[in-house]
Amino acid sequence: MAGRFKNTIQPLLRTGPLALSLELALLAALAATTAYFTWVLLAPAAKAAPALGEQARALEAPSPAARRLFGAGGAPQAASSGPVRLIGVISPSRALFSENGRPRAAAAGESVGELVVREIHADYVVVSRRGELERLTLERRSVPLAAPGGARGDAGR
Repeated sequence: MAGRFKNTIQPLLRTGPLALSLELALLAALAATTAYFTWVLLAPAAKAAPALGEQARALEAPSPAARRLFGAGGAPQAASSGPVRLIGVISPSRALFSENGRPRAAAAGESVGELVVREIHADYVVVSRRGELERLTLERRSVPLAAPGGARGDAGR
């Protein structure tokens, strides 16, 4: 057995260290690729969680005592369209608004137009307009991805 191993390694050592390291790197890449595809092909399929039924939704709803304690309409309503829109959240303490088309940053307690900023969250801001709490949601725009400068869909024809 030792002679067979010696006969296999000696030609590789004669070709040089570069060829040996290249062969070992290719062997490692082949092993990693084989392991990855084995893992992907033999992994169990992911299952989606079942939708909530009527009984589960009833359990999720607040009890009458909780509604009385915390108020039925305690959550701020979505703000009506107006001259002030939320266009970004700069930090946990500052948000970026568009007031009549001009950008303006404001922190909690500051006013933007007729609105007073109350709370700043990651994707919405709670403001008050004449004492009524409203929720301004961050506008999300989907921008189509442009192809890089040299890439063309028609393969350069």
